Amino acid sequence: MKLKYFGLLFIMFIQSCVSQNIKSDNKENISNAEYKNAEYSFSVSYPTEWNIHREILNDTVYKSAFIQLGMPKIYSEFEKTEIENSVTIRAFESESINNIKDLILNEYLRIDPTTTALEAEQGIGKNARIIYHDAPNGTKYKGKTYFKYQNGLSYVITFMATPGTFQKNLNKFEQFYLTLKLE
Repeated sequence: MKLKYFGLLFIMFIQSCVSQNIKSDNKENISNAEYKNAEYSFSVSYPTEWNIHREILNDTVYKSAFIQLGMPKIYSEFEKTEIENSVTIRAFESESINNIKDLILNEYLRIDPTTTALEAEQGIGKNARIIYHDAPNGTKYKGKTYFKYQNGLSYVITFMATPGTFQKNLNKFEQFYLTLKLE
């Protein structure tokens, strides 16, 4: 009889340990870090599994800030390799930009139309564009950009991927974008 109780207690103990481990793993997968740039008045939450590759807090010459985040690599059937998609936030001040329309026009004028296209597609948002880019080495990219303008500051929030990884990570980018706060 004691052996049955001991066996039952042992099974309950193991089940409890496994259950706690699963809960712990799930919490690690969804934990976020907070990024804040006080100079350019924005903050955003991003998954801790993303890496900060480049950061400019306050470029006093170009009156801008920049952060580039790399998402975890995912395999693309289309490209037959692992791809790391990127997310960037570019914040800047410009005397020639006074509203969201000026910002979007500025971005159209800034790109090289022989390699990059910005398209306003139905259902993606009034201040968003889909990006198609052909790199000089022949690699093709697809992305999505949101434009925001507030208190004299312009914000360009961009997700870049390959055609084979765009849909796989688009929702993660959208969730990231929803956490962006402009102060």
